[in-house]
Amino acid sequence: MATVTLPAGSGPSAIAITPDGSRAYVANFGNDTVSVINTETNTVMATVTLPAGSQPTAIAITPDGSRAYVANFGNAANTVSVINTASNTVIATLPGFRPTFIAITPILLF
Repeated sequence: MATVTLPAGSGPSAIAITPDGSRAYVANFGNDTVSVINTETNTVMATVTLPAGSQPTAIAITPDGSRAYVANFGNAANTVSVINTASNTVIATLPGFRPTFIAITPILLF
């Protein structure tokens, strides 16, 4: 297996892969961004700036792949950023208290 080095953000702290495996979302603790990587070409296809986020520490993607949730740990942030994965833009910022981990469970319909 070959090692690939990408010019992504500063201080990558977490990574999540879309359910179809086509993209990797990397939380960059050092510069308050999320790098979107095309896993087929191993290239950075977008960089999402977290306008109300600081020091992202964790990231999770919804089971349908439509959203990425980013836990922003920094003192000034205390938020969770919601990224629309179709447009790679922040569509919401949720309050939190120094979130450090994040997980998503699928909805079960009976």
